[in-house]
Amino acid sequence: MLLSKGVDVDPHGCRGTPLHLACSNDRDQVVRILLEHGADPNKVVGHVLPPLMMAYCGGSLRCMKLLIEAGADVNLIAPSGVILAQAVCDGSTEIVKFLLEVGADPNIPDEDGKIPIMYPAFNGHRELVEILFPKTRPVSSLPDWSVDGIIRSMKDLFFKPQDAAVVEKKIADAKSQGKEAFARGEYPAAVYFYTMVLENDLDATAFANRSLCWLRLREGAKALLDAQQCKMIRPRWSKAWYREGAALSLLKDYQGAVNAFTEALKLDPASLEIKKALRTCREATDSLANVGRSGEQNP
Repeated sequence: MLLSKGVDVDPHGCRGTPLHLACSNDRDQVVRILLEHGADPNKVVGHVLPPLMMAYCGGSLRCMKLLIEAGADVNLIAPSGVILAQAVCDGSTEIVKFLLEVGADPNIPDEDGKIPIMYPAFNGHRELVEILFPKTRPVSSLPDWSVDGIIRSMKDLFFKPQDAAVVEKKIADAKSQGKEAFARGEYPAAVYFYTMVLENDLDATAFANRSLCWLRLREGAKALLDAQQCKMIRPRWSKAWYREGAALSLLKDYQGAVNAFTEALKLDPASLEIKKALRTCREATDSLANVGRSGEQNP
């Protein structure tokens, strides 16, 4: 109603525009309304990812389709790179097929000079190489331009060890961008940057931070997986156990959460945050037990 009265459809704050927020939260009906009222599907605000990348990070193919129908540029080069390269690196086969169908260009290099087909070739992901191959222009340094030839050659020709200082800078930059994105409430973007960190360094703090992002996005299973990865790396870190407890609580496994929070409290007995979480889950467990007993008494 406000939009029909001329309210600005693209006001932006630290978390981007309303379109950015709707895309990241899979609100396809809201995205449709905003686009119908003139929202810019290519708007980039500061370090906020473009709407199309926000929709991808939020796991919303429906929003991606709406954005592209409204003119979103599938080849937009943002600070995070192009969306096709990200989908390829994530192994998202169906998204890659979709992007190619709507005009994504597999010949755009990233900041390291690598084109999308090189990543699945290096990782042995033959299906993705076969999908990208027909639309990728031959690389002159690869005389055997075939699916098998690309896979055989990629490690030696294009993935020589990087200078340690370069890798460390990439990790530091990604950590900083992840922290900034989280502070702005851009949780899908923060997930993206912490994933970049983990691609180069299996860092316990990055797993803990990404787990927290998943918690804010209400993705309990993903939050739990990252918390458990964190715990494997640093089993004596209270935050790892705390993240596990929070994820289990979100998944309504209150007894499991009680167990995790109890371990966290052993490692950090002074933490009021852990004590509060433990108390809450114990109350939830007791409440469920009381409901169960009541049901048994009242058939």
